[in-house]
Amino acid sequence: RSQAPLRGFSPAALISDINRLMCNSTDGSKYATFFCSIYNDKSRQFTFVNAGHNPPMLFRTNRVPGEGVDSCKIVRLTTGGTVVGIFPGAEYEQETLTLCPGDLMVVFTDGVTEAFNAENEEFGEERLADVVRKSLDLPCPRIQDRIISEIDAFVADAPQHDDITLLVIRVTA
Repeated sequence: RSQAPLRGFSPAALISDINRLMCNSTDGSKYATFFCSIYNDKSRQFTFVNAGHNPPMLFRTNRVPGEGVDSCKIVRLTTGGTVVGIFPGAEYEQETLTLCPGDLMVVFTDGVTEAFNAENEEFGEERLADVVRKSLDLPCPRIQDRIISEIDAFVADAPQHDDITLLVIRVTA
């Protein structure tokens, strides 16, 4: 947060600064994935940069609740660059999208998609997208609860070794 005002809130410039600071303060064996964005609720402009993080899923619905799941397109938010903390000169791109009322975004850590069951199968991105598609008419907290419930049912008693963190956001106006 202390770096953002220095660059006029450009996510790409901010991530470049964070990368440089991290490279200067570590031995190069530590890194982090990062997803950074800015949303203007008046223009519905969403500007983001993805630094090696699992690409969030943007469900472009353009639909009326109850229409069904076939009218939904999933956009993966991949624009950005490499992880932060390893390559001091890394450059990052940003992308700006105009979001529409009803669009839904799921930002998640790899612990969501890499949750393993007893047969050593991953929950995976396809299952995650399927759960969200079937839940589009629900409020965001209920979608998040449903995702967690589906992961819990999938892994059952299999031990997990990573965090499960996710954020579900919907554009309302």
